[in-house]
Amino acid sequence: MIRSLAVGALVIGVLTAQVPSPTPPPTPPPLPTTTPSASPSPASAGLAVSPLSVAMPPGGFADVTVGNASGDVAATFDKHLATAIVDLAAHVVRVTAGAATGNDVMHLTDPSGAQVDVPVRIAPYGGTLAQTLTLNVTGTPADADWVAAQIRDLLRRSTAVQPGAQATFSVAPLTAPLASGARTSVSVPVQIVGGADYLDVAGTTVVNVQNMTLDPFTPTLLLYDDDPERIVGDGPLFRATVRPNEPARLYYYHDSDAGSHRVVMFLSATTAEPTPVQVVAATGGPNVDVMTVGHNVSRNYVLSKLRNQGVVIDLAQDRGDYPFLDVTFGGGAGIAGSVDLRVLGGGPVTVALLAVPADADADAIAQIALQAPLAKDGHGRSGIFKLDGGYGNAYKNYVAGGPDVSLIYGDAGPPAADADAGRDAGDYGVLQTIAFSLNNPTDKPAVAYLYERPIGGIVRSTFFLDGTAVEMGCVRDPSRRYQISTYALAPGATVPLTIATMTDGGSNYPIEIGVSATPPIPTTPAIDAPDGCFPKAAPSPEASPSPEASPSPRV
Repeated sequence: MIRSLAVGALVIGVLTAQVPSPTPPPTPPPLPTTTPSASPSPASAGLAVSPLSVAMPPGGFADVTVGNASGDVAATFDKHLATAIVDLAAHVVRVTAGAATGNDVMHLTDPSGAQVDVPVRIAPYGGTLAQTLTLNVTGTPADADWVAAQIRDLLRRSTAVQPGAQATFSVAPLTAPLASGARTSVSVPVQIVGGADYLDVAGTTVVNVQNMTLDPFTPTLLLYDDDPERIVGDGPLFRATVRPNEPARLYYYHDSDAGSHRVVMFLSATTAEPTPVQVVAATGGPNVDVMTVGHNVSRNYVLSKLRNQGVVIDLAQDRGDYPFLDVTFGGGAGIAGSVDLRVLGGGPVTVALLAVPADADADAIAQIALQAPLAKDGHGRSGIFKLDGGYGNAYKNYVAGGPDVSLIYGDAGPPAADADAGRDAGDYGVLQTIAFSLNNPTDKPAVAYLYERPIGGIVRSTFFLDGTAVEMGCVRDPSRRYQISTYALAPGATVPLTIATMTDGGSNYPIEIGVSATPPIPTTPAIDAPDGCFPKAAPSPEASPSPEASPSPRV
């Protein structure tokens, strides 16, 4: 993760209050001591201590209680990394760490010769956690599991973790969706495991969540980033500016060569004034099954878009960048994402997707963002395209007893908005909204079949029929129609149907969707069937069931 970007520089919603925790209290004055007695002490039954070991940051302290002592207790150290003050009356030893880190041993003895050793560890804390955070979301309503995921994501961004340390967040599931305008507060136990170099940290962060009431928005620009598709080096993959009153959608799709690569996407304000941005997004990967990555992104994005489900981030130039994505992957794995951005105030906002070295810090990443873009791969799958003017919207009227009706999408692509744009031939990043009117003017019942037909090759799809998701299997045979749903039309009835869908990264286009009175194939084929995604011999019981990579998908 981008460590320095995640410490105090992120502002989620209106306020992010971050208080370092735990913070060692100031060293109190020395404990009172008593004059050692010269009289002999009885034999000790064996010294007992509590706790059995101590761990402190540099300059910190800890108290050790000594039991069963026969007389006054003395303390010595092997390496002198700490000092001790003994309360001879109470038999309490206050151990104070010095400036150096490391491991030491404190030897406690009494006049009888009894001794107990107390291991002492001096190391920095593994990180700091926020005491309170505010998360602003949108949604009608915001799904309970989705809100919990945003809380975890916020905690990951806002918890400062030292290199090599590991943070975990125990976010309890919300009991119900969060209605528009509603608020809730979630207390999250946070544990940072410091490992060999740092001390563990445990505490609680309170996350105050508000579901802001905002109208849905439709992007007017598509920022399409799939060139170069394969990442082979470091540098800018894509960079664009999003202006107020001109919402945009960033759709990105990349895979890696055999090496390991780190990709970072962040949003940054270009002015010092507060800049709230609404983000409706879905991301996927890394995964070597690039079709599944693209499929999950399209499905999850459309679901969130239909609910206007997103987060509101408050950016400002003097507070730094907001890292939206930081992922390391390789071995041919793929990543994808669909991110809608609306600047609500201030602005404009820069969005950048960068391939950076694994150990790059915030300063190094900022320098890479200023470099010339990486060389294109020659396929022209990048640029800024126009989504206004109703592109992606269609209407079809079906009449029972009449001819089939259908349309094809994923063939032409939206018009370019700049001279350097390539072509989005698969309509990647375009939200398709298709309205059908299903009419039965006859005096008899009728059945209408909604179907898909693959034209461009291997394809998967998710169709939201009046808001309900229907996920299709993987198909490839352009001579066959596959059933999406059926509709019973009463005599004289008219049934409206609205379909929302988006082409999947990793799949191949164009595709046909239509309505017919002829029953299509009721189910999609098995993955290894002749008309399935990967026709091949069925694997033996001992073989791995994982699918092979798609041959040269159009993305």
